[in-house]
Amino acid sequence: MVDRTSTTVCEFGSDKGLSAFDVRQRAVFSYNYELPFGPGKSFLSQRGAVGKLVGGWQVNGITALQTGPPFTLNTVGDNANIGTGSGSSNNQRPNLVGDPYSGIDKSAPIQRRGVDAGTFYFNRAAYAMPPLFLLGNVGKNTLIGPGFQNWDFSVFKNTSMGERATTQFRAEFFNILNRTSFAIPGRLYATPTLGVITAAGPGRIIQFGLKVVF
Repeated sequence: MVDRTSTTVCEFGSDKGLSAFDVRQRAVFSYNYELPFGPGKSFLSQRGAVGKLVGGWQVNGITALQTGPPFTLNTVGDNANIGTGSGSSNNQRPNLVGDPYSGIDKSAPIQRRGVDAGTFYFNRAAYAMPPLFLLGNVGKNTLIGPGFQNWDFSVFKNTSMGERATTQFRAEFFNILNRTSFAIPGRLYATPTLGVITAAGPGRIIQFGLKVVF
């Protein structure tokens, strides 16, 4: 006979955890600077064609740094026999039977913690399938995913076309340093990708634009 009361209490307690958007540390810096060249500026203040060429340059950037998001491990199937609707079998969790980071060098680069073949982001042996008809004791969002760092940069060239119109050439570089932003590792227990990072954000993107402001 299964003690349904004790199982339910355990599950309620496990549901007390971090929110999915609980990013503990995040810093964003934005800046822009108009270069001091061209008419009316400190350097190369010639007018005419030379002034049009060297003046109106502006550099801009946005830098974002943050720690990783929390995530939850889940099991596949309806081990607890509570149905397959939303919020039931797809949210069942394994049991915690060891240290999630035993044998894992958390200071190592992410490539050696789940990206390189044979490496894992956390200790997969720390988890086990609960007995049949029981819910696992792993808490909600108990693991933290990889952090994030992104540098966007742009260069604008503003050129006056008389008193009422200005053209603006834009060269924009998203993720200019081409840093890899890794997604959270596989989180389905007893699957080949458990603890393996198989996805990442986009690499460097470059785009150019021209607009007229009047």
